[in-house]
Amino acid sequence: MEIALFLVDECNKSGGLHGYKIMYLKCLQEGYVVTRENVGILISTIAHDTVEQRKRRRLTRRVYTNLGPNFLWHVDGYDNLKPYGICVNGAIDGFSRYIRWLEAHITNSDPKLLAGYFMECIKRNNGCPSRVQTDKGTENNHIQQMQLFLRLLITAHSDYFFAIVLVPIC
Repeated sequence: MEIALFLVDECNKSGGLHGYKIMYLKCLQEGYVVTRENVGILISTIAHDTVEQRKRRRLTRRVYTNLGPNFLWHVDGYDNLKPYGICVNGAIDGFSRYIRWLEAHITNSDPKLLAGYFMECIKRNNGCPSRVQTDKGTENNHIQQMQLFLRLLITAHSDYFFAIVLVPIC
């Protein structure tokens, strides 16, 4: 019963978009002892409509909205090439999907390096975004401080607490 309640809660969080394999892994991460088959049966009972949509490959995706160009920049790094000595870091405008910067270097965990990319991009664009979304990594601290400072200068305290959005990346 406890597992079923957990799965109902997880289905509500994800909008029912996750399949039984991911839900099985989430159960294991939470410490529940259950078989993959039982999770599949529970999911098909709990979220029957979304299971049918997934089978027909007609999932309803969440809607992404953004207020306009340079409102929100998404900054992130790509570590999968790190064993080969290549670390990629980039930023994208959430509205236009325009790549603001995409740089490769031997490291992407140096806050000064990422802050340099951020400042060069601001110089090139003659302005900064209203918001910056990053993960909670320590390499983003300088970007956070610069964004807070720049927004403080631009908006004279009205936008101080909403200048950066830190989102945990799962």
